[in-house]
Amino acid sequence: MLNLNGFINQFLIMEYTPNSSVLYCLISKIEDDKLYLSVARDFEKTGLLEDDVVKCRLLEEQTEYYFDAKINGVELKPESLNLIIKPISEIEQFFNVRADMRISLRFVAFTDENNLASIINVSKSGILLSSKISYAKGDIVKVKLLISYPSTICNFIGEVTRVHENEDGKKEYGIKITQFRSNEEAKKYTKFINELVRAFEQTKE
Repeated sequence: MLNLNGFINQFLIMEYTPNSSVLYCLISKIEDDKLYLSVARDFEKTGLLEDDVVKCRLLEEQTEYYFDAKINGVELKPESLNLIIKPISEIEQFFNVRADMRISLRFVAFTDENNLASIINVSKSGILLSSKISYAKGDIVKVKLLISYPSTICNFIGEVTRVHENEDGKKEYGIKITQFRSNEEAKKYTKFINELVRAFEQTKE
């Protein structure tokens, strides 16, 4: 398993139900394969409880790491609240999946014309989507994004770079954009991503 000690004082991105909400946590320490995460004081609004399973993501400049973890408990301190989690799956490592900011955002998409999918996050270079349709790594997929239903539609062709199957049978696919249907749609997508990045950066100020 990957040595996670190098990620101390870095952010871990945690996705949890309902609605695949996202929580950004700072890794404060690692002991006995358990991660101690510093979380915001409004953590109770997440509804997470001991033994809940969450999806975790760690980012480096050219690499992403994914794993599932179980919540072991919390550590209460006067100055902070630490959430304790323990990985329960192998840590998957993906190189060159992205080289830019990825924004978590849910909206509708269709793959290969008529297959309904749900977007999980987006970046300038690709998307992560959830679908019951089976694709394999390396498959070429046509994607139609309904960014602002029904008026704004963006079409592109992408390559499946990552596959992950959830317990409910739905599969998540990392898709790298390889070609837009037109220059106009490429510009539309770039504008959309730039607006999301600006909005995200404003929330951190």
